[in-house]
Amino acid sequence: LLAQVLFPDAGEFFVPPHLRVLYLDWLPSILEGTLMENLTFGCVHHGEDHRVLPVAKALGLPRDLLQELDTEEDLETRYMDHNSQSITYDRHRKLPDMVRSLKSLNFSDKVLVHLARAFVANPEVLVLHKPFEHFNPGQRKIVQAAFRQFVDNRGIAMDPETYSRRRPRTMIFTTSNEQDLGIADVVLEVSDGQLHRRVDHVKPGTRGALDPAGLSRLPIGVRHSAPSLTR
Repeated sequence: LLAQVLFPDAGEFFVPPHLRVLYLDWLPSILEGTLMENLTFGCVHHGEDHRVLPVAKALGLPRDLLQELDTEEDLETRYMDHNSQSITYDRHRKLPDMVRSLKSLNFSDKVLVHLARAFVANPEVLVLHKPFEHFNPGQRKIVQAAFRQFVDNRGIAMDPETYSRRRPRTMIFTTSNEQDLGIADVVLEVSDGQLHRRVDHVKPGTRGALDPAGLSRLPIGVRHSAPSLTR
């Protein structure tokens, strides 16, 4: 409902128009083109390339992908038209070694690319379905730390001096693993389409992007007993 993937059968569901809401399914979406093109696809603001590598590092992307990003970023800098501030070279012609199919990555790496693209886009509200399902325990901890960083710092690799001018960030994620809920400020337990329990772990006075009353800073963890959520 938040991301307008589903629509209410009755009544109204209102999301303030100034909030950007991004929904990520558990199946990763990989595009044709270079890794940099994948990670900056859909960015509302230009000039976000400098955040791509720090975001990728925060999520624990493999070393070979980080090196690929670093090399591509360096080549883009050298081929930048400083008058128009736009890329003037043909990536597919100038960077033949980089235009490999990212679809050959293993599944967990695809999910990391999928998540990194969302963090680069930096929406106010991020809704994720089972984001931790395909990671081993070590990867899980790294990704969970990135989630907290996104909420606590109002974005990853953002200028600390602009923190007070950025809107709060909210994350809502689903999981069937209770261990994932340790990073959540609010836990909603759902089964059979019904909310059975809410547990708050927030400090008074903190605030999330979806909470004008200032009662909570989020992420929200949704724990469900069913094998998967129906759409």
